[in-house]
Amino acid sequence: MTVTRAFHLLVVDDDSLIHQSLKLCVPAPWKIFSVSKKELVPYEHFFHAAMVDMHLEAHSKNPDGVDVIAKLTKNNPQLEVIAMSGDLNRDLMEKCLKVGAQRFLAKPLLSEEVLLILNKIEAYLSLRNLETGAHAKTTSWVGSGNASERIKKRIAELKGETSTILIEGETGTGKEVAARLLNHQENERPFVAVNISSITENLFESELFGHVKGAFTGADQNKVGLAEAANGGDLFLDEI
Repeated sequence: MTVTRAFHLLVVDDDSLIHQSLKLCVPAPWKIFSVSKKELVPYEHFFHAAMVDMHLEAHSKNPDGVDVIAKLTKNNPQLEVIAMSGDLNRDLMEKCLKVGAQRFLAKPLLSEEVLLILNKIEAYLSLRNLETGAHAKTTSWVGSGNASERIKKRIAELKGETSTILIEGETGTGKEVAARLLNHQENERPFVAVNISSITENLFESELFGHVKGAFTGADQNKVGLAEAANGGDLFLDEI
């Protein structure tokens, strides 16, 4: 008999409708633990993933969700964190990445996007739990067959590689999962995924490499680029 593994998802949001909608759309393997106030977050408990709203107090100008993410990832560095906000401010997104969030979802949430992200996290967690040994040069993977075995071996062989790695495949075949697994094989280091197709041409250089105050009209402060945010780790450029 096949045993389905359960995944534990922490949802931190002061909006009860968010909790209700997630309970309706989140797939069965995920068990939701809902929290409406940052003071009630169970930092000592283990979760596979967390969805945290950036503004937990309606009248607060500061994104207090960033502090929640920082504490969660400090207690569990391997926690998969999804930051949520209706404010698509790039500086806020960078703060989330800095403290340990891997993804950023815009509100209002779309069930399709939530499902896509949870499916990717579920696949990654399954990959991460595969045992590797001195005599088994492979890492956990979803799939079987000769082609799958070749991919697993190739990923294991690339451990320690410092040059650029090209991962090819059609949409939905698991390119980001492979990149995340490559990253996980090393000692703890940053991983930043960037959807290139979502960045407009005129902002491309600034988003990736940052800029200094006064570099162009509207640059009223220094900005850290995504490449710098991934410094010492891996920058995954998706949809090139």
